[in-house]
Amino acid sequence: MNMSVIVVIIAKLVIAVLYGFEFMRYNRAKRLDNTIKVKFDIRSWIEVIVVGGLNIGLMVYPNVEQNVVFLTFYAFVMLAVTFFHTRRLVVIGKKVIFILEHSFKLTDLSRVTYEKGVMKFLIKGQAFKLRLPLGDMEYVMQRLSGKYYKKG
Repeated sequence: MNMSVIVVIIAKLVIAVLYGFEFMRYNRAKRLDNTIKVKFDIRSWIEVIVVGGLNIGLMVYPNVEQNVVFLTFYAFVMLAVTFFHTRRLVVIGKKVIFILEHSFKLTDLSRVTYEKGVMKFLIKGQAFKLRLPLGDMEYVMQRLSGKYYKKG
């Protein structure tokens, strides 16, 4: 077995672990606030489907000696894409927001703005910026403004 094949296998495992950690942290937020649920807009759904499809393609593609250079490059690209993809998930409930891979109480958030694909906010006085967050930002901003209503 070539060293590059081992690197590809390790990259596949790390990608699976990234999704596992994200799921574990989301479940922790779900225990704090059971009203939290994932809501995506069209752009977010497209990104989730494309990145998920590319990751599934990487996982099921056989490790053959002829394609090991391509697979090594593809695995490292998908590793970086998956890390940044899972980090941008934004989910909100009545008491808790799940953002930047962590759950925070809504009372800890302040000065939340969303303009041109960039969400800026303060968590306990510390400034954060999140580009192209994954989630229905119209719904998130309505919940954060205090004017919650159901569309439809």
